[in-house]
Amino acid sequence: MNANIALGIATIYVAAFTIAIAAGAPAAIQAGLFIAAPFVLIWSVFTVLKDRSFNYPQLPADSEFGYLDEMR
Repeated sequence: MNANIALGIATIYVAAFTIAIAAGAPAAIQAGLFIAAPFVLIWSVFTVLKDRSFNYPQLPADSEFGYLDEMR
């Protein structure tokens, strides 16, 4: 799954959770959303870390931990 989609889903989840609390949703719904929140967070973090959709250029052989926009 693309990282942008995962972050969009996680953002919508957090917004729904916030709206449910502010709107005074039943306690069972609030508790369910609260219990599921860590799983959504962990899923989104792993999805972002495993996303390979952008090819980052390799640094030259003589550059160690350098910035690609600052070639000296």
